[in-house]
Amino acid sequence: MTTEERLAKVEQELAEAKKMLEELATQRGKRTIQAERFELVDSQGQVHAVLHMTPEGPRLCLHGAAGNPELELVVTAEGAGLRVLDTQGKPRVGMALDAEGPRIGLYDADGTPRAGLAVTADGPYLSLCDAEGNPRATLNFTAVGPELLLLDAEGMPRMGALVTHDASHLTLCNTQGIPRATLVVNDEGPDLRMFDEEGKRRAGMFVSADGSILDLYDAQGELRAGLAVTDEAAIVSLNDEAGNRRAGLFVTADGPRLDLFDAEGQPRARLRVIAEGPALYLNDVEGKLRAGVAVTDEGPDLRLCDAAGCPRAELSVDDQGPIFSLTDEQGNLRAEMAVTQEGPDLRLCNAKGKPIWTAP
Repeated sequence: MTTEERLAKVEQELAEAKKMLEELATQRGKRTIQAERFELVDSQGQVHAVLHMTPEGPRLCLHGAAGNPELELVVTAEGAGLRVLDTQGKPRVGMALDAEGPRIGLYDADGTPRAGLAVTADGPYLSLCDAEGNPRATLNFTAVGPELLLLDAEGMPRMGALVTHDASHLTLCNTQGIPRATLVVNDEGPDLRMFDEEGKRRAGMFVSADGSILDLYDAQGELRAGLAVTDEAAIVSLNDEAGNRRAGLFVTADGPRLDLFDAEGQPRARLRVIAEGPALYLNDVEGKLRAGVAVTDEGPDLRLCDAAGCPRAELSVDDQGPIFSLTDEQGNLRAEMAVTQEGPDLRLCNAKGKPIWTAP
């Protein structure tokens, strides 16, 4: 450096010192120092803190020993924000407050968001993300209660849990996010439902104080089969495609029973086994008994009834032999034929049931 250059530098430094002294003299007695940028340095001239104005608003930046920013505080028109960075300059913690509410974000070593917590007008919200930054689990508090949601790598909801004031809800979904199974537990008992790929219910199970129920549905959502178990009976019910009951199987303390129904829901046939023996009953379209077959310890018995349900003909076989009888509308015996060990016997009776002709 030449002598002229040295003199020029000294003159410049003196001018800057004079200007600083003049500014200090001007602000003497004042409690405020105004500037667009402040820097805090160590004895080596290393910058460790910067406070300055930006187009967005004031910003405070604190630097670590390596000179990299490790904490930033900014205030903009939208709100205030705070960032904590690691020694490599990667953001690890973020905090913001704007019109929607406060938010906190946590980041991994690559700067990818891994966890977030926010409080909005809808309530608190917690989000956990995978290594790609995709949300995989969320927890929020809604108007009806807390809700947990688990998502796959594609962002599709796969499992959800909700707790309301009167029940707990669990939902399981397929890869398209369509619910395939739900479980609800309330004061009445647990209720499990399973759905097909179109979201239609295909199976359901319910347990209450009265017993347990299993329902099976077809592709149109119609109930086709049901199984119920109570303290009194076990019941299987089969329905047609219109949802009408067509068959029912019951097992009670008295024994098993099978009922068959027509398309109108009228019972047309009943088969049961009781202590006395098996019995079969056949009904007409009005549900009235028209025929019955039973087998007891005394032997088999067949009865045929009229439209009013009154027995009109009976055929039975006991230890003595077969007996066939006919009655009128009032139930009076009008004819009877029997075959016993003594031989055949035939009787015809009047309206009062008195024999008017016999053979032999």
